[in-house]
Amino acid sequence: MNNCLVEIQKNHITIYAKKGPLALRMVLIVILVVNLLAPIIALFFFLSEKEGLHFGPFVSIAITWLIGYYLLRIILWNTYGKEIIHLHPNSIKYIADYKWFKDSQKEFAPIPGSFEVTANSDIANQGMVRLLLSSSELEVQSALDISLEDFERIKDEIEGIAAKA
Repeated sequence: MNNCLVEIQKNHITIYAKKGPLALRMVLIVILVVNLLAPIIALFFFLSEKEGLHFGPFVSIAITWLIGYYLLRIILWNTYGKEIIHLHPNSIKYIADYKWFKDSQKEFAPIPGSFEVTANSDIANQGMVRLLLSSSELEVQSALDISLEDFERIKDEIEGIAAKA
């Protein structure tokens, strides 16, 4: 079974993640809301004791909100996640898109001999691979499983751009 949808257009390739189960996403949203509200409620109880402000509650708010940020990214990836590969004659750019967030852009120079597109088949799914883009300076592995047919289509498209460089 294919885990994602691959869309190849003239100058970019988009790999859409399959949405996670609704029940799992709802559980993560509940955990996120509790994680964000609990330290604020605790702060109000702490202030109502008239003990004065201390550093500890603010540290706990910061830590729980960082955890909340990570949970939000997981929820967004499981709902809207996609990987975008922009193809230009002088560069290939890889971006993981979460709809509200985008990972840092990774850019390759498609120089023949120093750039390759391979499949990482270390995953357990039969007939599925993960795209691996590597150059002498940088290596990026897709987080999404794609079929061998889609991998061959993507590889031919990228190698066509690299041949023109």
